[in-house]
Amino acid sequence: MRYLLTLYCVLLSTSAFAGLAINGKLADVAHLPAQSIEGKIEFVTGDSDLTTYGGAFNLKYSDNLLLTGTLAAVSADSDDGTLFGIGAQYVVDGVLSTMDFATFGSYERLSGDSDINLLTIGAVASSREPIGANKNIFWYGNIFISRASGDGSETDLGFGGGLVIPSAAGELFGGIDIIDDPVLGFGFRYFLK
Repeated sequence: MRYLLTLYCVLLSTSAFAGLAINGKLADVAHLPAQSIEGKIEFVTGDSDLTTYGGAFNLKYSDNLLLTGTLAAVSADSDDGTLFGIGAQYVVDGVLSTMDFATFGSYERLSGDSDINLLTIGAVASSREPIGANKNIFWYGNIFISRASGDGSETDLGFGGGLVIPSAAGELFGGIDIIDDPVLGFGFRYFLK
C-alpha cells in the first residue's frame, strides 16, 4: 500500500499547481480572472488502482504569476488519505516564439497511513491560438521532475498534456500524464471574478 501512495504522490507532481496530477491550465495565465475554483477527478490506470477527487482555489497575483492551494481525497485500494498542497506558476515571456511558456513549482503533503511530502518543479507550454473546427480548443504539454519523501525517497521525471475548452463560466479541461502509469483526469474551472 505504501508503494501505491508513494506512486500517487509522484503522479500528483505533474501538476503545474499543487495537488492533482492533471494540469488543466494553459501556460499563459493572463486570461484567467483574479480568482477561480476548480474541481477534478482522476484515475490511475495500469497496475495501480487509484482515484482522486479534489478541488483548488486559484489566485492570479499578476498576469505572470498564479498561486494555487489544493485539497484532495486520495483513494488507493483499501487505503484513503488527504492531500494538501500549494503551488505557483510563473509565465516566462519570449522563450518560445510560437507558444506560451511557464515554469512551475509545488509542494504537497499526503496524510494517511503514512505521511508523504512531494516537491515538484517543471515547465508547461501551450498553444496561443485555438485549434479544432470551432476554434475554441487549446492544448498544453508539460514536463516535470518530482521528489517524494516519507520513510524513503524517490525522484521521477514525467510528462503529459491535455486540452482546455473555454466557456462563458470557466474552462473544461482534460488530459493524461505519464510517470510509471498513465493518469487520466478531467475537471472544470469556474471563474469567480
